[in-house]
Amino acid sequence: MNGVADTRPRRFAVIQALLFDLDDTLLNTTAETFIPGYFRALTAKLAHLVPPDRLVSQIMAATQLMVHPPHPTLTNQQVFDADFFPHIGLSRDTLEPLFDDFYAHDFAQLRAL
Repeated sequence: MNGVADTRPRRFAVIQALLFDLDDTLLNTTAETFIPGYFRALTAKLAHLVPPDRLVSQIMAATQLMVHPPHPTLTNQQVFDADFFPHIGLSRDTLEPLFDDFYAHDFAQLRAL
């Protein structure tokens, strides 16, 4: 580095730990319960822009590509974004504020699941 501090604003925190609850000891829920509730809440948030079935199918398709990326030099986010946003027909700039709002306000309500 050239000795100049990077003063660019950071949008996301750096993940310092990732916990996998493989035996349901950390979370008292199952994927069979959580995923349908999660998609109901998320599609409700975006239904005015994207039909629910289309949103869910494209999230799943882009996630599959992310899990098995065609280019190992890309990040998961780059792989997801390159597939998701063009197929949805809306830009990241349009949807990101809605996703951010969902995770800031609505996602916590899924704890009841």
